[in-house]
Amino acid sequence: MKSISRVFGVAAMVITSLAASATFAATPFVPGPSTITVANQTLGCAGRMPVVTLNLLVNPEDAGRPGLIYVGVHDPQQTQAALLNQDSAWEAFTGAALIPHIVRRDGLSSVRLSIPLSSSPSYQGWSLYVGYGALTLASEAMVQKAVVAVASVKARYPDRPVPAVDEDHFKRSLIQEDMRKNTKYRFVRAFTPELMSICEPQGGN
Repeated sequence: MKSISRVFGVAAMVITSLAASATFAATPFVPGPSTITVANQTLGCAGRMPVVTLNLLVNPEDAGRPGLIYVGVHDPQQTQAALLNQDSAWEAFTGAALIPHIVRRDGLSSVRLSIPLSSSPSYQGWSLYVGYGALTLASEAMVQKAVVAVASVKARYPDRPVPAVDEDHFKRSLIQEDMRKNTKYRFVRAFTPELMSICEPQGGN
């Protein structure tokens, strides 16, 4: 009986860690030191929309590892935030899982990003950030250990309801943790009134 309880205890711990969605404060990015680099930043226009273009440099130890690239903004009070999705549209941050801008299952590498900036007055004063998280070897081993542990329990007790491991969700949670814990994100620029109006027609045309 003690053996059965121990096995199910391990499975329950794994399942609980997988089922819980990653939750954060009101904003997923906090001002402070960064461990990544951005370079060659330029500002242009796509019609009347300002566009920031920059190089996001991936650290050597993360190159080639699966990962996610994030682009986000938050207000001056850090009570509201939004993330740029894979269709380059801004989505409000709800405090749950982060929305990635780019998914790199085949491995991270340095990339040049073109980021459309909303010209909505409600975004004035907001701050723009870019960052990424990597699935480290240790995290990958953690996922596989969870898969094996749950499969072992299901095989040993086929009559017991044991949920399967959601590998994709688990990996994304660990990737988010890598970005946040290791500050792999960087402030780019603020949404100033001058920036918001740079692409507006001049001289009343």
